[in-house]
Amino acid sequence: MHDELWQQSSSLINNQQYEQALMLLEAALPENPNDAELLTMMALACAFVRPESALILVKRSLAQDGSYGQSYYVQGVILEELARLEEAVVSYETGCRFAPTHLAMLEKLCIASFQMAKQSGSLQDFLRSLAWYDRYLAQDQSKARAYQNRAMIYQVLKRYAEARADVETALSIEPDLSGALASKGILLLREGDYRQGWQYYAHRAAAMPELERYQDAAVPLWNRDVRRPCRLMVYEEQGWGDTLHFSRYIPLLQAYGFDVVFKCDACLEDLFRASYPGVHIFTDGLPPAGVEAQISVMDLPQVFTPTLNDIPYPQGYLHAPPDIRTAWQHKLSADGFGSRPKIGLVWTSARANIEHQRNVALSDIAFLFDYPADFFCLQQVIPTEEQSAAAAVANLHHYPLHSFAETAGLTAQMDWVISVDTSVAHLAAGMGKETWILLGYHADFRWLLDRHDSPWYSAARLFRKQTFDDWSSVWRELAQEMARKCLPYRGKYSRIK
Repeated sequence: MHDELWQQSSSLINNQQYEQALMLLEAALPENPNDAELLTMMALACAFVRPESALILVKRSLAQDGSYGQSYYVQGVILEELARLEEAVVSYETGCRFAPTHLAMLEKLCIASFQMAKQSGSLQDFLRSLAWYDRYLAQDQSKARAYQNRAMIYQVLKRYAEARADVETALSIEPDLSGALASKGILLLREGDYRQGWQYYAHRAAAMPELERYQDAAVPLWNRDVRRPCRLMVYEEQGWGDTLHFSRYIPLLQAYGFDVVFKCDACLEDLFRASYPGVHIFTDGLPPAGVEAQISVMDLPQVFTPTLNDIPYPQGYLHAPPDIRTAWQHKLSADGFGSRPKIGLVWTSARANIEHQRNVALSDIAFLFDYPADFFCLQQVIPTEEQSAAAAVANLHHYPLHSFAETAGLTAQMDWVISVDTSVAHLAAGMGKETWILLGYHADFRWLLDRHDSPWYSAARLFRKQTFDDWSSVWRELAQEMARKCLPYRGKYSRIK
């Protein structure tokens, strides 16, 4: 393939003029029908408009020259476009064996392998991605985002000192890199440095443009340095658990004289109406008249919690609507539940991705059902593959739950709750209910490091996973606590000695 043709077609592709590039390349094909370089460039021109056709072209190229690294690079790009991420990673890896200094391919491999690791939650996939980042950064130390991403992998592996070093390196290269600034905030928060941590964590808004969807474009952001009371809209952000967790600051705003408007998901509406009287709760559409400013519920700690000693309402702040709470009390009594412990249970979340390190299988906690207690499923959905097994457990009960108000009403009837790190854990602990939270190896920053209690929730006890792929230490600790709590109910149950 001639240099002039390469330069012209590359320029067109870089300017996203894919059809023009393809026409130019196709004109040269009759004279060079088996030119791997030409076929690869044609595949690249097709990749973003006709990816299936592009894949055929790149496979033709590889049939002509199976050692041409650029073909594997383009094939990886096409496979990513087709959402075939694992195959893309394999293609990039193969190409890097033939073209070890192809930095663009190595960079794509790093990013794709990290994305695959986040999707799978596999230790081996995280280590695989880390190895590629090590190799890339050994050749090119100029990319701040590469250090930022490697820092994220180090955090998953609980290699926090190395994560801090990479974040600082990223910021030395690009001081305003919002993702690295937010990562620095998370590292500081995990260490308990709230004074600096919340300030850095606020940069997540710039790092995650998708968060803008929670805001109202017509309402200015609140200037936190101006404490003049006004009609202030607080809006939810990210997950339900985050909203439940940080909603505790709303009464503080009221105490300072703010007229609070709270925008939240519809499934939280009734719970928040019962928990925060005097607050205007709404779920969609335009904010009510008179709103002067807005702030994310996740930015409120920066205003009110400069240290771990300043966390408000650790004893509880959420309340089930009284009528729903009473209805559940009557329901359980009518269904014959008596003096045995009633334990709320959540072992899986409906969310994907990072939950691979949070969720557990029902079979993992089957030992719990040997104790003299009645367990009540507090998650809305039991995974399809576990429904038969769950139905076969005589002392595991599943009632339909359609909102957090209903879940709160049932939770109020429990003696205690056992939950993985999900929204129900925040609900139960936020109600002041004794809550045992099962944490994955790389726990969220709010649970700090190595603690078994939480300054956020005085009713919470943390059970921490000690190795990446092994929950056995948690199960041993959980069994000991269950035996202690259920001791008064011992009898025919073999696990109570």
